[in-house]
Amino acid sequence: MNISHTFIDLDDTIYPSSSGVWQMIKQRVYLYMESRFGIPREQGVEVSKNFVNKYGTTYKGLCEFYKVDEDDYFDFVHDIPLESALSYDAQLDHALRVIPGEKYILTNATSPHARRVLTAMKVEHHFQRIIDIKDMKPYCKPAAEAFEIAIKIAGAPSAHSCVFIDDLENNTRGALKLGFHAILFGKKEKTDGCSAAYENWQQIEKHLLNGSSI
Repeated sequence: MNISHTFIDLDDTIYPSSSGVWQMIKQRVYLYMESRFGIPREQGVEVSKNFVNKYGTTYKGLCEFYKVDEDDYFDFVHDIPLESALSYDAQLDHALRVIPGEKYILTNATSPHARRVLTAMKVEHHFQRIIDIKDMKPYCKPAAEAFEIAIKIAGAPSAHSCVFIDDLENNTRGALKLGFHAILFGKKEKTDGCSAAYENWQQIEKHLLNGSSI
């Protein structure tokens, strides 16, 4: 089946993990937990990790136990100088230009944060739309319902005609179970949780162009 839609994660996928952006965000998450709910920074690291594993995001986990203002949370954790850490990536730009089908950002973050990232990297024009945490309510990746919402928003024929690219295996596994072609980004070897794994965008580009019928 030909590829019709490609869904791409944002953080640590569109930009490289070496940029340090995700590390800055995580530090803001720990600070938020400490300042709003009195969770000590050291404890917050472990709490956040457990929430991500169980609920998909720290935010979703916090909502299970605390009254969290959604806008306050995301405004706080995304208040970082990412423009100074990100820049144009020619390899990414070329891959997005030649990968077939419509392309969408699918993120557990918010659209304003995603737009800042895409603008800083000069690739926003490649995407039909950003599908964010608010669009997927009350779900988030890796829940099957989150991917089903994304398919509906994008108007994709089915999961089988879609590619999903993410740096987290929990997320690629969730997409794979629904029938997506799931690529684990930034890894050398594929696992049972993905269709393929590649370290960079050049490899992904070659894979999708050579195997556009999947």
